[in-house]
Amino acid sequence: MKNNILMFLIVVSSGTMGNYCYGQTTDTETKVYSDFHIHQGVLYTSGILGTDHKENIPAKFEEEVRQLFANLDKILHRANIRKEKIYSVTVFLSDIAKIDTFNELYRNYFHAPFPVRTCVGVEGLAKKARVEMSVLAIYDSQEKSG
Repeated sequence: MKNNILMFLIVVSSGTMGNYCYGQTTDTETKVYSDFHIHQGVLYTSGILGTDHKENIPAKFEEEVRQLFANLDKILHRANIRKEKIYSVTVFLSDIAKIDTFNELYRNYFHAPFPVRTCVGVEGLAKKARVEMSVLAIYDSQEKSG
């Protein structure tokens, strides 16, 4: 099993290009994307799943959503960003009938004022996940995460 140590590739350029920061695990054989990207003060995440450390999906939908939020917390911690800085969320549900359950757990994670959000039902997700989420957040290099 590949070691999931986070690697940062930081490229700093002058002028209007701004600063870049990518976060990716070392498992580049199976993972062909970065977990997040910071550019010009904005954090962009890839789609986040509710997988555990062995990449397994929990049996219950509620557990999967809680694990998804835990995985988001890990990304925010790596990027040194507080969740209150998230301003946009995109959610994909493989069963849109689960939206009420998802919203209940979402309200326990986020608090008003909520980020803007798009939530769509889809036919299928990677690894047979039932939920996937990506976020945009404000990045301030001078701020400490909490």
